[in-house]
Amino acid sequence: MGLRCAAIELGRRRHGPIVVAIHPGTTASPLSAPFASAARARTPDESAAAILSVLERLEPADSGQFFKWDGTRLPW
Repeated sequence: MGLRCAAIELGRRRHGPIVVAIHPGTTASPLSAPFASAARARTPDESAAAILSVLERLEPADSGQFFKWDGTRLPW
């Protein structure tokens, strides 16, 4: 709810901000190592590139939403 409220409040004060949450997926890191196979995990560079790709496609109507690393909208 914090993100959704921030999206609403920022939208009232400024024209055009986009506030979203993006799930990075499984990224190869010490945190994910015990839970994910190396074959499923993306490198940090791959994860960052995927997130940037999602950010580049966002529009103001997307503000307050939750997305996966591939751009798929996730339900709250």
